[in-house]
Amino acid sequence: MKMHKSLHAIALVFSFLPFAVQAQDFGAGLDAFSSGDGQAALREWGPLAAQGDPRAQFWLGRMYAIGEGVNQDYIVAVDWYRRAAAQGFAIGQRGLGQHYAYGHGVPQDYVLAHMWFDIALENGDYVREYRDFIERRMTGSDISKALKKAHICLESGYRTCE
Repeated sequence: MKMHKSLHAIALVFSFLPFAVQAQDFGAGLDAFSSGDGQAALREWGPLAAQGDPRAQFWLGRMYAIGEGVNQDYIVAVDWYRRAAAQGFAIGQRGLGQHYAYGHGVPQDYVLAHMWFDIALENGDYVREYRDFIERRMTGSDISKALKKAHICLESGYRTCE
């Protein structure tokens, strides 16, 4: 599975190279996405995401999660969410938590879902309802594990999270 994710990520980066010579515009991508033009959003966000823009990484993850302008692919969505989350981008952390909660592109894991929701909360995203929903399905021991993992992740600057 790791090889599959890596190949997807490499293919995505190389697929954006022809567009890298033009200036990309996050706002233009958002306008295109909002108007239903997923391909135009992809042209704007792809190079930005490949260069490390966490907003573009999140929105590419969203596109792959819902199949907007691209074929739906939860594994690719998780990869883009993970890149945004590792930069402290709260809505990327929320997206990653949601995928762990439902087992989309990753094995379902309430501990990791809770951990990512806790981290997103710490970074200003209002995900308390998601976290509380998951928490009702967890044991006290699992909640403690999630809180410990969140602390370790935050203390490591997102280098030791999963």
